[in-house]
Formats: sequence, C-alpha cells, structure tokens
Amino acid sequence: MKKAVLQFSGGKDSTALLYLMRPYLDTITVLFAETGATFPHLVKHIEKTCRKLAANLVIVHAPIDVFQHTEELGLPADVVPVEASAVARIFLNPPPVQLLQPYTQCCGAMLWEPMLKYTRDNGIDLVLRGSKKCDHRVGIGPSIEVEGITYESPLWDWSDDDVYAYLKEQGAELPEHYPEISDSLDCWICTAHLAHHGDQKMKYIREKYPEFWPIVSERLGR
Repeated sequence: MKKAVLQFSGGKDSTALLYLMRPYLDTITVLFAETGATFPHLVKHIEKTCRKLAANLVIVHAPIDVFQHTEELGLPADVVPVEASAVARIFLNPPPVQLLQPYTQCCGAMLWEPMLKYTRDNGIDLVLRGSKKCDHRVGIGPSIEVEGITYESPLWDWSDDDVYAYLKEQGAELPEHYPEISDSLDCWICTAHLAHHGDQKMKYIREKYPEFWPIVSERLGR
C-alpha cells in the first residue's frame, strides 16, 4: 500500500479532492505549505475543514519566510526584465535598484519545495493533487512518476462546474473570498498573478484587510 499525501491549498479544487478522499483520510496526510503570508481566513478555513473531516493536517514551512525571501531574491512578478533579475547583480554596475523574480521561482521556494522535502523525508510515494486539465495553469498531468513518487490528479477530467456541483452536494464550505475571487489566493503580499485576478484581489485586501494594504501598495509601487 502506498504512503500518501494530499496537497491542500484551501481552494475549491483541493477542497473537492479532500472530500473525495474522505473514505481514505485515515491513511492520508493532508499537506499545507504556510509561507508566512497566507491570508488569515484561509488558514482558519484549512484548519476548520481538516477538523471537520478528521484529516491529519501537517503544515510545512520554507527555511525562511516569504518576506525575507522576496527581499533577498526579488519581488515576484509576471514579467521579469533580465536586468532586474538576481543574476544581474553579478554584472551590472550599479546593480538593479529593485530585484524581481518570476512568480514560479517564489512559489517554488515557498510552496512546492517544502512539500517536496516533507514528501522525500517521510518516504511518501503517492502525492494527490487537485489539478484539472481545464485549469489556466495546468499541472503535471493526470498521473506521472518522478523519482519514485507517483503524482495523481483524480479531478483531471472534471470541469469547474463539476467541482462546484460536487462541493454543493457534499455541503462543503469554501473560503469566504470565493464569491468574489475563485482562487486560493496564497500570499497576501504577492505582487504577481495580476493578469488573472489582480484587480479583485487588491480590492479584497483594501476592503477586508485594510491593515495589509499599505504594505501591499508599497511593494506594488516598487
């Protein structure tokens, strides 16, 4: 029998996957990566949902929090000019005033690497993910094995409508921002992903987390 983890972000797809795996949760570890800047209501949703389903929740962290990471390697961005990247420090004189990094690099360091480390350190050989082929950012496929670890996406052939219908059928709750933003949101300090839900996210922060807005707006200004 494979030793399994379920990667849980608190969004609609991973919540649907968690409910789908409900009969097997006594043998599955639910894995959540906390960056140090996760929206507080999202953390509460994750903890509440796992308590409700009696799921074994494990929270992992990167070696440094996202504030320190982005100060050292640059603010995450959707477009990164070469001369604003960290490598530019090697050959530019003077160096870049503000470093930028691809959001994939930041998400990788803060989310995927800590979960991969836990997976390897604990001898996990099955990783369950909420990826779907209709997603804007498609995952690694319905089933693939990498370095002895099998990654499975049980929702691969589902549509967004399928997910919402299943969640309604199960009586599952979603994070409070979902009527406005259909995304797990991840870090509230993120300066990337602006093309997809940037306006809605910034409006949500201004209205629901006004204490965060001066920090976010300063980073966007940079």
